[in-house]
Amino acid sequence: MGKILVVDDETLIITLLERLLKFMEREAVFCTSGKDAEKALKENIDEIEIAIVDMNMPETNGLCIAEMIKKTNSDICVFLASGDPSDLENGIAKNSEFIDGVLYKPFTIENIKEVLARVEQD
Repeated sequence: MGKILVVDDETLIITLLERLLKFMEREAVFCTSGKDAEKALKENIDEIEIAIVDMNMPETNGLCIAEMIKKTNSDICVFLASGDPSDLENGIAKNSEFIDGVLYKPFTIENIKEVLARVEQD
């Protein structure tokens, strides 16, 4: 089981996922910006298996971050996350070649378990 890269500008979401993933005994790297994500990705390129990326970030959007991740390592499964279902259901996110799935905020432990199970099946 590889590391999980979490990219979200909301500290509440970072804290929630940090606790959930720790409870699930999964190692993760947390970033609050696209620049931080790029740096973390380079430092952990051979260890990251999954990325959970917020759709709406102040400096960039989740699709741009997902593209950067996939172009760096196409084996990483990227899940785009948003609290606004229209962000994810408008077709842009679901049809992007850089997105493997979507997550709706707020997350539950069951949502995260589903993501992990889906990746482990592939």
